Amino acid sequence: MPKPDNEQTLALAGMLQSAVLVNQLARTADWDRSALHDSTFSLLRLEETSAEKIFGGYFGVDLGLRSIIKFFAAKPDNDVREIYNYAAAAHQLSLKLLKMQRTSDVIHNELVEFQSRFLPGQEDDDRDIELQAALAGLYSRTISYLTPRIIVHGDPGHLQDPDTVSRVRTALFSGIRAGFLWHHLGGRRWHLLFNRRGYIRRANLIMTG
Repeated sequence: MPKPDNEQTLALAGMLQSAVLVNQLARTADWDRSALHDSTFSLLRLEETSAEKIFGGYFGVDLGLRSIIKFFAAKPDNDVREIYNYAAAAHQLSLKLLKMQRTSDVIHNELVEFQSRFLPGQEDDDRDIELQAALAGLYSRTISYLTPRIIVHGDPGHLQDPDTVSRVRTALFSGIRAGFLWHHLGGRRWHLLFNRRGYIRRANLIMTG
């Protein structure tokens, strides 16, 4: 079985990072703000073709790399299974979008517009909130109509907050982008069952290199 390289591992880390963020946002008032920022702005780096540049460097998927090492080394509990479900659904929707040229064009054109408004992407809470609201609106007008719809489970109090809804949709959106990238780089769902050790080794090498 081919060993995953840095690029494929980073793309998988981006997909898992988004799923972890969805789980954090839906269940608690405490989420990894730096990871959400990096995942958010990955959606605007449209001209980049390498995973490292899309995520702004290895540190842009630090949460995802740590998740690969943690999750793949042990039997998954219920929380981890839910995170896997979010990641798998994002990957599935990314493949569906490949076949929907009109919807993909609408998404691309609006993301280009967002580029001019929000790049470069220094961390700024107000700016992040504004961009996430814009991305969430785009998600709700396009991706939310696709099936299977991603059902997010969590605390109803958090999920009724408009800013939380925007953050969750942004995290899902970035997971779909990462899922497309992972597939483009050779990632397949069966790799998550049979190539876990390879991903763990590569994630450790990236983090220590």
